[in-house]
Amino acid sequence: MREGAGAITVAVHTDAETASISVTDDGVGLPQQDRNQLTEPYITHKPKGTGLGLAIVKKIMEDHGGRIRLDDRPDGPGAIVVLSLPLRSINGA
Repeated sequence: MREGAGAITVAVHTDAETASISVTDDGVGLPQQDRNQLTEPYITHKPKGTGLGLAIVKKIMEDHGGRIRLDDRPDGPGAIVVLSLPLRSINGA
């Protein structure tokens, strides 16, 4: 493991319409292969993975009017995952 590796940062941000939770790590980052399909079922780059974790998260987020964004960490190695949810219900209540 490289020095300093293993840090995870969680941040919450809100604006007038959305609450977002971002999780940033300094790990190996997201794979380049199949990157646009990482939230699809059965897409995995892990030897023992099922490829269902991110697909389930995406479905839950969509069911609640939210979304998931996966990206490279902008300031170095690692990844950032942003979960965004509307502050109002999808029914307008």
